Amino acid sequence: MILATIVTPENAPAFLPAVSTQALRESSLFIGAYDEETDTACGVLAAELVTDDSLEIRFLYVEEGWRRMGAGNAMVSLLRDIAADAGIRSIRFAFTQTPETDALVNLLQSCGFAQDASEDASLYAMRIGDLDAQEVPVSGSILALADLTQTQWGMLGALLGDSAEAILSDGALDETLSFAAFDDGGTLTGTVLVLRREDGADAELVTLPDAPSGAALLHRAARAAQQALPPDARLYSSAGSR
Repeated sequence: MILATIVTPENAPAFLPAVSTQALRESSLFIGAYDEETDTACGVLAAELVTDDSLEIRFLYVEEGWRRMGAGNAMVSLLRDIAADAGIRSIRFAFTQTPETDALVNLLQSCGFAQDASEDASLYAMRIGDLDAQEVPVSGSILALADLTQTQWGMLGALLGDSAEAILSDGALDETLSFAAFDDGGTLTGTVLVLRREDGADAELVTLPDAPSGAALLHRAARAAQQALPPDARLYSSAGSR
């Protein structure tokens, strides 16, 4: 499973060598992606606060052997959580669009970014407030785990792999706040698992590579948690891919 973490002085040697000199100089926040099974660094994101309420991604890189496995999604999802906690209202990423950046555009769109029509075609932006207020569209259906059929539970177990038994038997798992996404053909494409904690809840997002359902699942879980949890509770999320 691919996870994301904030780059600290202790783990920086594993992540920062991949960052360009310019991005190192212009950025103050770094997020790394790593393979949980092998503890191998496989990606890095660099960002900088450009206004009081706006972040800009300055660098995003995933090692070739780990592309299309969820590393980019994990890093961008963690960045969004950090931004939301800090009161940041938008995240921007400007880059030169070429045929080679199609995968990057797909990643950004799956995470809730949209092309900024007020700017040039190479600027994509995620507005935190907009995501919190509006439903994120997804093809297919999203169901609460409490509403899954036995067959759908089997699909979920297959997606989670070796960790399925430990996660699904955790007494903290809230099946009314956890959701699964299915495409139009009924195939499971991802899930967000919400486990209640003393100060709120942990949300773990797991999707198939390149599945577009990640942002919609996180939105659905955040909206359900907002209604069910105390006002001062927090929802912490992590993301990965199977």
